[in-house]
Amino acid sequence: MKCSNTVDAKRQCSDEFQGNPRKNKEMKVEHKNYEPSCGDNLISSMTNSEIKEHLDSLKSELFENSIKVKLKCSPLLKKLMEHEYGWIFNQPVDPLELNLPDYLTVIKTPMDLGTIKKKLESGGYQTYESFSSDCLLTFNNAIRYNEEGSEVNNIARQLKKILEDEFSKLMDEV
Repeated sequence: MKCSNTVDAKRQCSDEFQGNPRKNKEMKVEHKNYEPSCGDNLISSMTNSEIKEHLDSLKSELFENSIKVKLKCSPLLKKLMEHEYGWIFNQPVDPLELNLPDYLTVIKTPMDLGTIKKKLESGGYQTYESFSSDCLLTFNNAIRYNEEGSEVNNIARQLKKILEDEFSKLMDEV
């Protein structure tokens, strides 16, 4: 009897091998009655327990990555935030309070160190690069919005340089 679909093939393989995931997986590929269709993919070839196990391992890996990023990047973020002029970048720009009516027209993706800190502490960064990218965005936004030679533009350039130097050292360590 030929399997009419992937579910039937899985059921037959599962019945024959009594739930052994390794043998099930091999049997799904080699089962003489299993005929893959053009709609088959990795997920359709896995049992529910294999899918759950795979998702759990991904969640665990992402959690472990976010912890590593947090531990390595927190000191760098602290250095930026505690810089003599870091306070300028520690909270979102408020265009109304600062009377900057065109800010959100010029800056399409606002970012600040306080938002980065919250995201870092909550495990929101899975890679070092995503952390660095948000920090660079903070300073690049300030450089873009504020005229060259202005105090904020110069400070943003200084902090960006610190970020780049320190991040390069951090990446050498990992």
